[in-house]
Amino acid sequence: MSNLKNETGRNYKDTVFRTLFSEPKRAIELCNAVAGAKFNEDASVALYNNDAGSLLARYNDVAFSIDGQLIVMCEHQSTINPNMPLRFLPYVSNMILTELPSSDSVYRSVTAKFPKPLFYVLYNGKEKLNQKVLRLSDAFEVPPKGDDPTIELTVRVIDVNYRAQAPVLDASPSLKGYAYLISEIEKRLESGVTRDAAIKGAIEHCIEAGVLAEFLQSNYKEVIAMLSYQYDAEAEARVIRQEGLQEGGTTRACEIAKNLLAVGSMSREEIARITGLTLKEVNDLVIIH
Repeated sequence: MSNLKNETGRNYKDTVFRTLFSEPKRAIELCNAVAGAKFNEDASVALYNNDAGSLLARYNDVAFSIDGQLIVMCEHQSTINPNMPLRFLPYVSNMILTELPSSDSVYRSVTAKFPKPLFYVLYNGKEKLNQKVLRLSDAFEVPPKGDDPTIELTVRVIDVNYRAQAPVLDASPSLKGYAYLISEIEKRLESGVTRDAAIKGAIEHCIEAGVLAEFLQSNYKEVIAMLSYQYDAEAEARVIRQEGLQEGGTTRACEIAKNLLAVGSMSREEIARITGLTLKEVNDLVIIH
């Protein structure tokens, strides 16, 4: 450990979750766990691009296809956003189009085949998980009838808290390791140690215990920076909630809202409530961001 730098950076706006499961073998492992699939670790994985120039730049976590059969979209959240089906909708439409052999496939007389899309929210919040399925139709102004020619998008919500010991954790050692890492950080924070000490202590404990050891050793500095950024943003949000916005606070609120959007751990509605911005103002920041 002595050859690794310990100072926490502030330039990593990615998440540990996304970095961990952007590795193809772990993506396959995650898919098998959440979807009950049985893909071999050498299956073909296509990770969808979320670089700045892509529509997916506004999508926060992992999205990939496996062997041209499944499109899997997973978002990791500490609060449940009831609008997740609506958020997934434009992204998956874009992904499906990229899976077609050509842009004119939809105009041909044969059915255009594409991978089956599956949607998951992996929840690690402190509140009890009550709602396990989110549906796009829940937001319809007029409830759908059984045979309506309408659209549906269903999102399964899975509790991945380490304390919950959900079967999905046993099916994915990487997901269980991630859940354990977060639980160790939270345990240290609750004991009163500083944020940086909690993060570093949890990481080094996991390495010694053989939990995600190779990943954490190889990405030690980056993992600290990403987790520090996440906890910084959440701490700033708590300060705003406790103290309220002062004169000129709207600009500061926008800055913090952007940080929270980048981290992706809170819904837009919760960000609006915490910062005092309107939902429209938060949505406008998403477009700018």
